[in-house]
Formats: sequence, structure tokens, C-alpha cells
Amino acid sequence: MTSSPKMCPGQSTMFWRPSDIYDIPCPACGRAVEFFKTDIRRICKGCGTKILNPRVDFSCAEWCAVAKDCVGPELYGDLKEKQDLDRRREADLKALLETIDPADADVRQLFERLRRENRHADRLIDTDRLFLLKEENEPLFSKAVLYYRGFVTRLRQDQSAKEEGAEGSRPA
Repeated sequence: MTSSPKMCPGQSTMFWRPSDIYDIPCPACGRAVEFFKTDIRRICKGCGTKILNPRVDFSCAEWCAVAKDCVGPELYGDLKEKQDLDRRREADLKALLETIDPADADVRQLFERLRRENRHADRLIDTDRLFLLKEENEPLFSKAVLYYRGFVTRLRQDQSAKEEGAEGSRPA
């Protein structure tokens, strides 16, 4: 079998397993959206929401010299976007966890779980599930909300400071 220059063996469906095709519930409407392991994003047919594939793995594109040619410029751009988002989320989660008092291990575990189970491309954690916790465990919910609000406030302040610094460094 000769390999096409546009497709590497890792993308060939000939080597796929049944688990390489799966459904992800749409975070907006809950409708099942079918993904192949190579899909970066899909659009929900129920509501039109763009959904990033949480299981996609093109880690080879990070180091492969011909990745852009192999997967194409559009998919390569999507991959870079997803990698950047994943890196920012990991850095943000680390920063959030660093704000938590060691005595509040339950809050730390909650945020780690909410990040792991997050289905929303534009959120660090699944805040919907956080607010569902209010009914189950009000004290944990209250502590978590205080930490999260403080974290978000600091993020916004840091962003404002960066923007002001960038404006101040521009020539008049």
C-alpha cells in the first residue's frame, strides 16, 4: 500500500477502532453530535452551536515537519487554535488552584472535576454544574463561588493592565 502525501497512516480509517467514532452531547441543547477521532469541531444540527472535539488527538502535528501539508492549512489552523486553548485552560486551572487554601481540598477537587467534565469550549470549568451543586452542598458551592469570582476578577484586572501597558508603549 502506498501512502498518499495528503494522508498519514494515523489518519487512515483502515486502522480505526469502533471507539474512534463517538457522540458528544451539545453543550447548548443536549443533542448528540457525532464525532470522528480526527474531527476538530462539528456544528450541532439541533441548534447550530460549534462544538470542539474534546477527544481529538493530532499530537503528531505538534512535531511533524509536514503536518500543515498533511492535514491541510484549515485543519492545521484549527489544531493550533485548539492547542492554544488547551494550554491557556491548563495555565488558568493551575492559577485557579493556586488561589485555593490548602484546607479547602474539597474545593480543589471540585474545580478539577468541573474542568475534566467541562463540555464548553469557551469556559474553563462547567459553571452550569457548579450552580447545580448549590442544591446538594451549599457550603461547598459558596466556597467555590468565592474562589472562582476572585480568580475571574484577578484575570480581568491582569487583562486590563496588559491592555493599558500595550497602549502606553505605542508611539504617539
